[in-house]
Amino acid sequence: SEVILAAAQLAAVTGNTVQGKTAGELADEILGREPDNDTAIFIRAKDALTRKDWDTAYSNTSRLMAKDTVSLVQKFLDIQACLGANQVKEAQTEVNLLYQQHKDSDDVKELYIRVQAAAGNKGEVRSLIASMLPSASSLLKSFLYYQRSLLATNDTDKLADLRQSLTANPRNTEALFELYEYYFDRKDYRKAQYYLKQVVSLNTNDEQILRLNAELDALLK
Repeated sequence: SEVILAAAQLAAVTGNTVQGKTAGELADEILGREPDNDTAIFIRAKDALTRKDWDTAYSNTSRLMAKDTVSLVQKFLDIQACLGANQVKEAQTEVNLLYQQHKDSDDVKELYIRVQAAAGNKGEVRSLIASMLPSASSLLKSFLYYQRSLLATNDTDKLADLRQSLTANPRNTEALFELYEYYFDRKDYRKAQYYLKQVVSLNTNDEQILRLNAELDALLK
């Protein structure tokens, strides 16, 4: 069990398989023997999130949240699972508590804004972004500009925010993917490819991204 769990953790960190098995499949082996193994449940949930299997992620993080002791990392994972499974009210309840307790954490700020955006609170999101931008770190600033680009009402503002996002952090895959979608929708496939290739280089094991890249390559040919 210890070896399988170590393999599951390695697969989860690298995004690769171990002897042909994903992190989630390896975690399932552990859970078959030890149904309450917290580490295996966490890995199963994280792997499901990566694969956008929202229901599986949510059911597993819910199990973690029912434990007597819940870590901050587990709470983060549960809120992300709630968003994916469209359990927005539950995500709001949890993130509000986190935001009160950890207002100085960039990760909490980012998650709080994501939840408010998912809840459709555009005014609050705009206000939060405006208040955070002047003193934000580079990584947080990149996220804030990306998030503001999603609220833009015209192409000029949207592109300006996305470019500022990448200036703050050239490896922001969300901003890169947003630019890919922007140019793809406008049938400017060369520019779309330029940004998607960068996403691929940062997510070499993401099956969905690889599929989109293959489809775009075929289209250009």
